[in-house]
Amino acid sequence: MADTAVKKRKRKGKKKWIVLVLILLLAAAVFIVPRYMLQKSGVGMSIYSGDIYAVANRDVADTISATGLIESDEDTTKKVYSTMTYKIDTISVSLGDKVNAGDVLCTYETETLDRAIREKELSMTSSQKAAALNLSSAKLNYDTYLAGLNDGTNATLKNAQSAYDSAHDKYEEAKEDLEEYLAKNDSAEIISLNSAKRALDNAQEQYDDLKKELDNGTNADLITARRSLNTARDNYETYRDDFESEDASYLVSADNAVDKAYDAYRDAQKKLEKLQDTLDGLEDTLREEMAKPEKSEGGAGSPTDETVTTEAVDTQDPSKIERLEGEITETAAEIYALQESIDVLYDAYVTADETRAKTYASADATLKNYKTTYENARTVYETTKKKLEDMLDSYEDSLISAQENYTSAKEAVDKQIEAYENALTAAERSLSDAENSLTNAKITTENQLKSYRIAYDNAKNNTNTDLADYQLANLYEDLGKTTVTAPISGTVTAVYANEGETASGVMFVIEDTENLVITSKVKAYDLDQVKVGMPVKIKTDATGSDVFYGVIETISPTATKDATGSVLSTNDAEFETVVRVTDKSDLLRIGVSARIEYVINEAKDTTVVPESAILSDAEGSYVLSVSEDAEGNILLTRTAVEIGVSDGIYTAISGVEAGVRIADNAENYQALIGQPLTLSNVDIHASDDMFAAMMQMRGNMMGG
Repeated sequence: MADTAVKKRKRKGKKKWIVLVLILLLAAAVFIVPRYMLQKSGVGMSIYSGDIYAVANRDVADTISATGLIESDEDTTKKVYSTMTYKIDTISVSLGDKVNAGDVLCTYETETLDRAIREKELSMTSSQKAAALNLSSAKLNYDTYLAGLNDGTNATLKNAQSAYDSAHDKYEEAKEDLEEYLAKNDSAEIISLNSAKRALDNAQEQYDDLKKELDNGTNADLITARRSLNTARDNYETYRDDFESEDASYLVSADNAVDKAYDAYRDAQKKLEKLQDTLDGLEDTLREEMAKPEKSEGGAGSPTDETVTTEAVDTQDPSKIERLEGEITETAAEIYALQESIDVLYDAYVTADETRAKTYASADATLKNYKTTYENARTVYETTKKKLEDMLDSYEDSLISAQENYTSAKEAVDKQIEAYENALTAAERSLSDAENSLTNAKITTENQLKSYRIAYDNAKNNTNTDLADYQLANLYEDLGKTTVTAPISGTVTAVYANEGETASGVMFVIEDTENLVITSKVKAYDLDQVKVGMPVKIKTDATGSDVFYGVIETISPTATKDATGSVLSTNDAEFETVVRVTDKSDLLRIGVSARIEYVINEAKDTTVVPESAILSDAEGSYVLSVSEDAEGNILLTRTAVEIGVSDGIYTAISGVEAGVRIADNAENYQALIGQPLTLSNVDIHASDDMFAAMMQMRGNMMGG
């Protein structure tokens, strides 16, 4: 029984030892593996390859988005109405057809009209019929010409007005170009002529000042570089001497901690071995004692008289067995407790060893950093000195070329002014000619209208005052209106007339699809940024990614109103805008919804970077330029930039050129400026969540 109990306790102790070892190995795997993976990727001392962005040029614009409807300009939209009570015989156009002014749209059925004319003519003399025909013709000519003047479709006047408007626009453009150039010419900060003059004045001063600084050793950049070099060299040499000595406190402390932890662990192991030997001896003694025969007291199984001998027999001692079992139990408990203590001591030893390794690695890394900083400072000093010497040479070259640049700039300015003045003179001449033509056209049309009016009055005077004459004249006039023609050139966008039916109201709608506008709305809080004449980008679902352009033609002075004339939604008021489409394209169709962007500010083919690459502090905005040192380490350098237009994703900047590499997601690397980094294909920051989850799993397992 006792032997069985001892064996069970030994097996139980061994099982617990195995379980503890397995838990430690699993915990180490959960802790070390993810750490190793992240250390291999360079956690804290690397930059993710996907965060390196090559600066590029592209268009960028600050815009306000809206939607609208493509429509024809009201001035180029004509509705053809019906004034006849006869049925339509033939319709000559269909929806979507292109027509020119004068093209036939439809004709009326004339059988009834012809019959009425014949009946009237039979009751009248030849002179009466001729007078009635002349009256109807004169009235039709007069009414048609007057209508053309009133609705602006008279070809002579329309062409003259169009030519005048075009000449006036060109004149204003030429005048504006000259005034703008002259205004720039007056500004010493803009015109290249003044820049060249300033360069000529400053070149000698720059050269003398820099040469004096180099000769006297007073240049601020060189002094700063020399100080940085001396400081970096002192730091490196001091730390190197301490690191290479045998009494570096932080290394000695780490070694002593490992030795102390190992000695404690080994002492406990030796003590465990002694206790195990003691336990084995006790168990052997117990087995020997248990092997002895029990003391006989007679009865069944007692030796008979025949078997009794005079030789003494060594029998079991119950008190001794009980004492041995107690000592075995106490020794086993000591072994179990000592095993747990050994586990703790081993963990302490492993931790101390890991700490020592980290201490040595940290010290080695610090030494390398000091060395790299020293070498970088030396490179900066030599580069600064060479740069200043090259700058001195360039100042000397600038002094020679400044006079040539000034002379060339002056000639260019004079030539450009002359070109603008010639263009303005030509535009003035064209405008004067167009104005004369418009005046002549107005006189011509007025005279023609008078002529038609006189002919009409004469025709009325020559006709009989009899009602029948006027009735026949009206019938002749109706006959002249049985052919309906297009008043303007454009596209037929609506057909309401039907063959065989009497027309009522609007018969056709003709719109000039070359002159399109888009009606839209803008919020009240954007009004201060939206101006008449502002460029607009236009897209539609039908045209895909194609971009068309227009300009804001009008902005309503009041917010949108309802049918009663009341302003809608005073808390979120909207103002109607009309955008003139300046791009001509058959792809833009009337009635199609458009997505528009009011372009507040735009930069074409400019240097841009992601917004996430820009950092700011009290000194201003900057980016982190990416470069490599002689050893292949990646370095991040602060580079000041000026911020320009932004579309919310990309921002225009000045201060870096296209092709330069910078760090995107710059906040992640702000603390690593100037430190030697490695390139990693693993996004460190994206792996933080994974590492946290693995650490949680480790904690759960250890807690269990």
